[in-house]
Amino acid sequence: MELGVLSSLIILILASRLLGFLFRKYEYQSMIGEVLGGFILGGMVLSVIYPNKSLELFADFGIIMIMLVAGMETNFSSFKRNIKGSVLIAILGVVATFLAVYFPLMLLGFDWSTSLFLAAIMSNSAIEICASIFVKPGHPRLKSVVMGASFVDDILAVFLLGIVASSVFGNTPLTPDYLVIVSIKIFLFMLISLTIGSKILDKGFDHIRNEEGSEKLLLTATFLVAFSFAIFARLVELHEVIGAYIAGLIIGKWGTQVGPMLKRRIAWNNMMDDIRASLKAIFSPIFFGYMGVILSSNPMSSTNYVLVISITGLLVGLGFIGKYVGCGLGAWLSGFGGKASFLVGTAMLGRGALEMILAKYALDKGVISSSIFTALILFVLITIIAAPVLYTYTEKQWSEEIED
Repeated sequence: MELGVLSSLIILILASRLLGFLFRKYEYQSMIGEVLGGFILGGMVLSVIYPNKSLELFADFGIIMIMLVAGMETNFSSFKRNIKGSVLIAILGVVATFLAVYFPLMLLGFDWSTSLFLAAIMSNSAIEICASIFVKPGHPRLKSVVMGASFVDDILAVFLLGIVASSVFGNTPLTPDYLVIVSIKIFLFMLISLTIGSKILDKGFDHIRNEEGSEKLLLTATFLVAFSFAIFARLVELHEVIGAYIAGLIIGKWGTQVGPMLKRRIAWNNMMDDIRASLKAIFSPIFFGYMGVILSSNPMSSTNYVLVISITGLLVGLGFIGKYVGCGLGAWLSGFGGKASFLVGTAMLGRGALEMILAKYALDKGVISSSIFTALILFVLITIIAAPVLYTYTEKQWSEEIED
């Protein structure tokens, strides 16, 4: 028996939050447990929650919040240190992964739009996974370069995904003229947002900060800015989540700038505490839990199981090859030794929220099938687990041979 909307939300939040907390307790990303919570509640296990428009509306709001916070937590200072190495690692990692995924999929008979979308979405490295790997101290130069690379990687991925999404989701041929026009629109969107938009936001947020009860006003302003940028992104044929992420980048840049008596930083930290609490308590469990519900509600025959496992294995292999080759080569060209370069590639393996968000959007638009959607989500979850586990194991083996 399917539950009502409010009952579904209560159970979904409870199950996803508890399992997310359990995974976090054992030093894994909480989103794994949150997806598992929704999966258990879905059609393949308990059959108490199924996808519906009401839950999807809550999940879509959660998407905006997740990407806003991801942008706000991006550290600009990491990019300034070892900038050349970070840029080289990011560019080679994105290019190598895109090529390593796109051409094999085309040769295996995948549709061009599916191949293009998967190549673009798998080219990204999740900055939140990189950050979780480097929680423990040690190897500061390697950490600085990887965090800077993950920052550049995010910007490149947003640009690449914007171009691909405009073509794939809009069913428009990727002609040279179209490619140039879309690239200019995306470039102008990011340029205007990160320059003019940033200056306006800095002044506006500074003014709000001086008002009584400014922290709550700043929180309201942050949400309004995120929604506005999401709308702005849609007007230039980008997905709303990219607009929310760019808004988060600008707000994060404002909050990390040094101001008189650190008032700006204090206000930003207090605001972030409020947003993070809401994200962990409500928005993240709803979105990732709903992703689990979708996974669990896909009709799966025995043939589909074989297909999903095969596609998952293919995506894992291609995704790993692209990052190890591209990021590892970039690290080696930046002066790292062979083992340190391997560690850089390992740290950049993880994918995260952005891939799940766009996978859902592609499924809704009919760009990917339910089998590919399931395989893509499994690929993301595997990288979330594999990246920190592989990094921790190899780092312990080679710790004394890597320069700090």
